[in-house]
Amino acid sequence: MTLIFEATCSACDYGSDFHSEGYFSVIVDDPSTSVHAHPEEPRLAILAHPLESMILENLGFTFTSAVLGGRMVYVKNVACKACGKMYKIRRLGAGFASLGGTGCLVMLPLSGAIGVTVGLNSKSIFLGFMAGWFALLGFFALSDMILSPFIRWRFRDRVTEFDRGPDCPKCHCKKYMGFPPRWGKLICPKCGKQTVKVRSVGIS
Repeated sequence: MTLIFEATCSACDYGSDFHSEGYFSVIVDDPSTSVHAHPEEPRLAILAHPLESMILENLGFTFTSAVLGGRMVYVKNVACKACGKMYKIRRLGAGFASLGGTGCLVMLPLSGAIGVTVGLNSKSIFLGFMAGWFALLGFFALSDMILSPFIRWRFRDRVTEFDRGPDCPKCHCKKYMGFPPRWGKLICPKCGKQTVKVRSVGIS
């Protein structure tokens, strides 16, 4: 499940569009006119959650073929720390997306087995849960650490073409925060006061 957020200012009438923390998109050969086309880059098709696999299949890809072919781009929604402008950072990469559904189905039971083992040995449900959770995060981090640099080196022309950020398009500051923000209220891009609060409004 993906959380959907909205940002509103208590000092003025500013309100952001609904958005998630981020999403995957795939590079297509020709500009797309479908409903999944990225509004800023027509050669990117947004993989809307939870229909990622179906959209990829309609485009002739799988997660694995898209990643290994240097076509998978992660789009992260962020807010500028200096002026409050909300924008998107794009990064071509790989990571656990290349494993697809099969890879996730392998990692989940492995992480669960580690958690159960630790829980039984320590006689603590909490420690078992934490061990399984960190094992899963470790699998994700390891796959990203190994594969993503190679994909970015192999397809460095696409990195140049499709990567965006971290510079703010309004004030060019390189400091930003993702969603949900971990440091309290944001600066309002309309009135300039630090009175913007982000709240979750649903899931997708």
